[in-house]
Amino acid sequence: MDLSFTHKLEEFAQTKPDVVAIRRGTMKVTYAKLLHKVREAALILQQNGVVADSTVALSISDELENLVISLALLGLGSWHITAATHESHATRQQLADRVTATLQITDVPDCKIDGLQSFLWFGRQGGATPSRLLLPNGGGAFYSTSGTTGRMSILKFSEAEMILQAMRNYNKAGEKFAKVASCEFGHVKRNRLFALWLGAENILLPHDSRPLSTRIEKSGAEVVDLSRMQFVSLLSTPKSTISKEIALRSEGSGMPLDLRKKIRNQLSDNFHVRYASTETGLISIAGPDEHNIEGGVGKPWTDVQIQLVDDCGDEVANGDIGEIKIKTPGMASSYFEDPEKTKQRFHNGWFYPGDMGRFTESGQLVVIGRKDDVINLNGIKIYPIEIERILTKHPDVQAAAAFPINSRIHGGLPVAVVELSAAAFLDKDAILTNLRELVRVELGIRAPRRILACERIPRNAMGKNLNGELKQLFRV
Repeated sequence: MDLSFTHKLEEFAQTKPDVVAIRRGTMKVTYAKLLHKVREAALILQQNGVVADSTVALSISDELENLVISLALLGLGSWHITAATHESHATRQQLADRVTATLQITDVPDCKIDGLQSFLWFGRQGGATPSRLLLPNGGGAFYSTSGTTGRMSILKFSEAEMILQAMRNYNKAGEKFAKVASCEFGHVKRNRLFALWLGAENILLPHDSRPLSTRIEKSGAEVVDLSRMQFVSLLSTPKSTISKEIALRSEGSGMPLDLRKKIRNQLSDNFHVRYASTETGLISIAGPDEHNIEGGVGKPWTDVQIQLVDDCGDEVANGDIGEIKIKTPGMASSYFEDPEKTKQRFHNGWFYPGDMGRFTESGQLVVIGRKDDVINLNGIKIYPIEIERILTKHPDVQAAAAFPINSRIHGGLPVAVVELSAAAFLDKDAILTNLRELVRVELGIRAPRRILACERIPRNAMGKNLNGELKQLFRV
């Protein structure tokens, strides 16, 4: 592929120079200005030793500077990994070591990585003519990802692969697009880069004391991506209202049907659920009219192939549950220097995300749950989502997590943890009694044997439940 992010910026700078590329509050960066900033940043990077094939650990807290530097690094044909300033020192060190970074760029002095040359970024210093960047796309980016175990994996994407994923993205030229999370999160920055590739306007939301709903309403955004936790926060904040003109989209962990109904009733009916992974990019989106089935994530995107297979690898009958496998342009083909996990997840050009699913008669994909999370109780297969769906019906339950506890006799015993608000937690004993009766009536033998309450379910940065920590609650 001849195109690169730099080529695309140069195209936009010529064809729509005054169109806003990035906006933060009253500050607007047009596509022409963004290209200039990227060229200036590239010159500074070159002066500090960055060349094609350099590997840089990026610890930049300022979102605008983070995007500019990332684009400059791609333009130089180098590689980078985000070693976020909000992460622990040990995590930043591990990320840099894993990819053998040769340089760190940071705007936070306390975030320097041991044993690595560190360049403190103060922005563009001026006084020099920006270089013209027309290098072929020889570099790319590393992205870290972790599941419910918290184990970190790293994926390496060339710029060409990133562009193939960007072409499948859902933003439109000129669309005003915002994400609540910082672009120091890899998936957030990737989506922001994709939006720039498509000519959208990236809105950087301010991080201030105003309610989240107010920040969204005042941003001027037409499309806003939020995590499940952020939706729960909006729902629990009195008088949170979102204009129907603003499309709300979920990202990350699954959205139970009951939570979807609350979002549509209390916030906005203009609501979408996205199914995606770091390994593949966008897979499918459930639109406002597709929230009538638990686990529904819409029809696969045009160039996304999905098959559902049994334990032998054979496709299951239409409507039956099977393991999901995916093939799509620009997806990863391995985990970086991790042959064991690569063997588990990648086979014959297909990626196995570890999810179980089925197709409806209309062709919508329904994600049932994680293959590894299926509870086998004396040969009876129980999907955690069955339990979680019932528990989250209770008005005081903000979230629920179901999983098995090993039993030598029964295989796996289903248990659950519910997340209650601070006010409801004071009455947790009565609520738990009510929940136990509810699941017994609705699920019978499939009901959880124990239910515990907490004020916050432990999750990773992507909002996925940390089942290892949850299981510890049942060993106390």
